[in-house]
Amino acid sequence: MKISSRLLSLLAMLTFTTVFLSSCSEDPLPPTTKSKIRVIHAAADAPAVNVNVDNATAISGLQYKSASGYAEVNSGERDIKVIAPSLPNAEVFGAKLTFAENANYTIFALGPVTGGKIFTVLSNDMNTSVAGKTKIRFAHMSPDAPIVDIRTADGTSLFPNAAPRNVSSYIEATPGSLSLKVTTPGGATTLFEFEPITVAAGQVFTAVAMGTVDATDNIPFSVRIYTDTEDGVGPIDLVQKSQTAEIMLVHASPDAPAVDILVNGTKATTTPLAFPNSLGYLPVPVGSGNPTFALQVPNTTTVIPVPANALPTLVAGKKYTVFVTGQLTKGTLDFKAVEDVFTVDATKPTLRFAHMSPDAPAVDIFLVIPGVGDYPVPTLNNISFKSVTGFVPGQAGTFGIKVKLAGTETVALTVPSFTFTNGKVITIFANGLAAGTPALSAGVINHN
Repeated sequence: MKISSRLLSLLAMLTFTTVFLSSCSEDPLPPTTKSKIRVIHAAADAPAVNVNVDNATAISGLQYKSASGYAEVNSGERDIKVIAPSLPNAEVFGAKLTFAENANYTIFALGPVTGGKIFTVLSNDMNTSVAGKTKIRFAHMSPDAPIVDIRTADGTSLFPNAAPRNVSSYIEATPGSLSLKVTTPGGATTLFEFEPITVAAGQVFTAVAMGTVDATDNIPFSVRIYTDTEDGVGPIDLVQKSQTAEIMLVHASPDAPAVDILVNGTKATTTPLAFPNSLGYLPVPVGSGNPTFALQVPNTTTVIPVPANALPTLVAGKKYTVFVTGQLTKGTLDFKAVEDVFTVDATKPTLRFAHMSPDAPAVDIFLVIPGVGDYPVPTLNNISFKSVTGFVPGQAGTFGIKVKLAGTETVALTVPSFTFTNGKVITIFANGLAAGTPALSAGVINHN
């Protein structure tokens, strides 16, 4: 049988088409590239949230301070929505975010909720572990905390000038005990200090600051450490060290009754403080700002607040003296607060002078030294009411003390004999009335 050339051409075309189509059907489509994302809920005033990726729920029921763990998504531009089902405007965040192939990301959801919306920060998690080292970074997600330094307990700077809504790069740390503190830039003032934790080689962490520094909103500042690898290490809440300053109140008001001392509304003393005494240093909490102080007449409802502006900003680890002075019969009490800056010197006494007599003029202080006479103590001169001098070194021994009107030889007060002891730190304070009862006198405060 003879086959026409036209038919041969048709058969050849059909054969080519079949082979081509068969070949195409065996070629797989290019694989879809993947990325991983997780969400850390750092918005204290936002309820539990869901996270939608391209309108499909990827994460649900995420509570404040919780991390979702990494979820796999397609790389490229994705439509991300954060949904708070219990809010009237349920969608609290919506945007298109781009994720690189084979990269890991964290979305930090942080508050406050403003206009039904939250703020988010996206970080690229370079979370490959390093043999023999711990990797850690810092995320500043506290809405009202200032720029801070993150340091170790010995003051070594890890993350200087950490700004709100920013995530640092990772640093490598030596495995073992790690103690962190939050300070002002430069490290001069410690704002928060935390108990040490133990970190192991090969682990990768993000330390996240959350909550607020505002002591009145019941959202305490905290730092939680999240693991950035799939090694099963759960979040670690850093435990804040006790942040206390020490306050000594001195009752120097000649006509005020004995009082109890209230700190944050709670009685902090077991014995009423009477004129002209002090009760030693009281530890007071200062981690979230100054506590409130007040004086209460025992067994009464009479409470006298110490004005907030009468005190400096109290700093953990420092000592202060607050003198309660003035005359109730002539108005309200006066308060004088000073920081007690001194160094104990075992080879000599250390002293200062405080003028707390409401009606006495400015005075000079003299020591009566046998064989020498009246010796003017350097810097303890021309001291007016409510003035407190700095501490100065003294001389051990037993001497008299004379308080003279400033610039004159007129003696306002004489203490016949006082013993100064090496290693002791004291304040001598004038109290009472120059023209009245109780008479002008001198008291002594022991600081150590």
